[in-house]
Formats: sequence, C-alpha cells, structure tokens
Amino acid sequence: IRDVSGSMQKTKRELVERIFTPMDWYLQGKYNNVEFVYIAHDRKAWEVNRKEFFGITSSGGTQVSSAYELIQEEIISEYPWQSWNRFVFAAGDGENKSDDTEENVIPLMKEISANRHAYVEVQPGNSRLRRAEVADTLEKNLNDDEIYRVARVESKNEIMDAVTKILDTTK
Repeated sequence: IRDVSGSMQKTKRELVERIFTPMDWYLQGKYNNVEFVYIAHDRKAWEVNRKEFFGITSSGGTQVSSAYELIQEEIISEYPWQSWNRFVFAAGDGENKSDDTEENVIPLMKEISANRHAYVEVQPGNSRLRRAEVADTLEKNLNDDEIYRVARVESKNEIMDAVTKILDTTK
C-alpha cells in the first residue's frame, strides 16, 4: 500500500519506492510462490500493477483506511489465510484524514489476518508534517503485538534499517 496523495512530493515518493523494492526482493527469495497486490491510495484506494505502483502520483487528499477496506472487501478472498502467508506493508508521509487511523485503520488491521502488518512513515530531512500522525497512533495502539511494525525514514541512509525492522523475525 502506498500513499500517492498530493502531499507525497518527489523525495517522499522516491523513499517509498526504495523501501518497497528490497521488501519485494526479500519475499521473492523467501517463498517459492509469491504474488504481490499493489494498492495506491489518496482519498480512495485502487489496485495497480507493479510498474504503476513504482511511479504513480495523484493530487487528492489522504484516507489510509480506504486501502485496508479495499484489501478486506476485494483482495482477501483471493488469498485465504489458510493457504497463503500474508504481508501487508504500507508507506506514506503520516498524513491522514482526521481520526481515520484510530477509528478505521487500526480496527481494519486487526481484522485482516497477516504474518506482518507494517507502516513506514517517510519524512525527508526531518520535515515532519504537522498532521503526520499515522506512525505515532499505530505505535501507541499496536506496538505490543509482534505482527505490527512501524518504522520512520528521513533519508535513503535509513532505508535498510527500516526494512530490517519490518522484516526481522527475531523479535
């Protein structure tokens, strides 16, 4: 899942793309049969192919829960938990519609069975948005459960640390 809203300027988009690439490689190397579902969102979410995912932009607002709703309504049935390992990775700049994270995203994450749920907040050069609250809210509400991971990235030098934190199975 990636945020493609208007606040996701070029540097943020590049960081997100650099985060998802090694995660794709890791999962392809770990599992024999891997299928990826790429979801972009602004106020609404939609499924895209890999090429679109790594180059898409939009100008809309942000509602993160729309991506989790799309997973729950249209994608989960194609990948039943009994037959598939599920990894739900999301990245954005932490901005979201007011109260959406606590009221909608967290309950949806809890309803979607997965090996790992992860969110990476990108804020290049420590340019934290005033409304960036997704990572903080997720940490406050989900940090006790091992399947949830939150990472923050301010520069490309921090990407591999974030990827390692997300994929680490020793915690």
